[in-house]
Amino acid sequence: MSSTDVQELKFVKNIFDNVHGFIPLTQVECDIVNHDLFQRLRNIKQLGLLDYVFPGAIHNRFNHSLGVMHIADKMVTTLQEKEHLIESSDTRQVIRLAALLHDIGHYPLSHIIEVPIRKDAKARFQQLPPPEGRLEVKALGEESESKDSGQIATLIERSSSHTLNYHLHQSINESLDYAHHERMASIIINKSGVMDILLDSGEIDQERIGDICQIISGSHSGLETAIIHSELDADRFDYLLRDSKQTGVIYGLFDLDQIIRHLDYLEPTTLDLDEGTSGLCVGYKGQKAVEDYLLARYFLYSTVIYQKTSIGFHHMASMVYEGLLERGFVPSYFDLIEIFDTGRIGRYMNFDDSFFWNTLKAVTSDPEKIDGEGEYQHSSTLDKLDEYRYSSDFIIECSKRLLARHPLKLVIEEQAIVQKGSSTSCSSEHLHHKAVIETICRDADIPKEWYIISNVKQDITELSPLVPLDDIDSYMRLRSDSIKIKKSDSSTKFLIRDPASIVQFLADKQLNIFAVYTKDAGYVKRILEAKNRYQN
Repeated sequence: MSSTDVQELKFVKNIFDNVHGFIPLTQVECDIVNHDLFQRLRNIKQLGLLDYVFPGAIHNRFNHSLGVMHIADKMVTTLQEKEHLIESSDTRQVIRLAALLHDIGHYPLSHIIEVPIRKDAKARFQQLPPPEGRLEVKALGEESESKDSGQIATLIERSSSHTLNYHLHQSINESLDYAHHERMASIIINKSGVMDILLDSGEIDQERIGDICQIISGSHSGLETAIIHSELDADRFDYLLRDSKQTGVIYGLFDLDQIIRHLDYLEPTTLDLDEGTSGLCVGYKGQKAVEDYLLARYFLYSTVIYQKTSIGFHHMASMVYEGLLERGFVPSYFDLIEIFDTGRIGRYMNFDDSFFWNTLKAVTSDPEKIDGEGEYQHSSTLDKLDEYRYSSDFIIECSKRLLARHPLKLVIEEQAIVQKGSSTSCSSEHLHHKAVIETICRDADIPKEWYIISNVKQDITELSPLVPLDDIDSYMRLRSDSIKIKKSDSSTKFLIRDPASIVQFLADKQLNIFAVYTKDAGYVKRILEAKNRYQN
């Protein structure tokens, strides 16, 4: 092992981080950190509304992005010492920049607001003809397009921002997940002063900017992407350590240095590609540290991220945004690309957590009308048309609850670890079925929107960074069973196939958390009584 192959960088400044200590920055990185669009990340909390339950969880995407860059750099230098990632002279800087910018496209409250925006965008794209969409063939007499599909088709046809998004990430377009925050990063980088900073540095050209965007989105082929997108990536490493520290729990702690010290790379072979590996592996001396990392990830999620009260707040915020989105009161993906098409970057700057809270205040202060003074709000009334999924009364009530930190009431919750693919499920899972919900709500005499279901199904050893509670088929599915261990004789084995590894016993297990929430204690009583009558 030699340090002669590690690419040298000129660091000009250090930023102190409460997790990693001093983080050095190059000049181009300093310029990006000081840019308004990166500073915007200070106003987006890493864990959304989790500080409502764990008051210390007020860290933001700004801190996290610096941490990911720092860890990614440690991974790169270790791999370069082992003669990987040395084909291009600027690889180290490119990966650092991709790590630094990987969250620049995040929405308010992180993943909470991203879920309804992505669902809305995918639904609209499914109504469009190829190549951007996937027009569904309907039975005779059914409508095949939504009423605004023509308007959306015209917009994306003329949108340079969407065109860039479409062509830059063609390998993952099949998912129609154009609104994913990692794809939004490409638009922000290319349509703002961030691109000028990169080009003016004299180190990064337009082609490498494209590489940075593809590394961020996961559409780039090669080891560079694995540093940001794999089961052993800098993103997961940082959020575990940072979220544990900020929430005050110890469940997410693991030996990062031991994993990175023994990090290695397997050159792609047909076998590796067929079995879905990223190429990253860990030497056998780091195996226990990897197992501890996977277990730490599970315990942090089951204890903190999926804490029952926080899940209730999460659902309320997501439902409020979805209700306002279908009324046109808050930005959709199509509104955002139009902002970048017209160069009104300042409007995007205001799209942070404060925007969400200010919108709730506007809704609750004048229930009959949103005044339109905000950057994105339209002058209109919160009408009560049946075409909307959530009524105006429901949106207003949930908005008040979020502002006052008034949680939902838990009706029932079940947790179980089951075999993946088995028919075994929670005993009350039938309470999620549409017909059952309608029967119980009718019998209990409560609005169906106040029967709020939550169904989390997660592999024990496969937990991505803050997976949305109502996962909408992320375009990139990662597998913990792709982690390989490099033995002393240089042969490799999958971690889950090691008979001495605890992961072998957990890799085929799934954590199921079933829950029903509602408005108040009175509704809880009525739902439980109706449930008992239904079951009897």
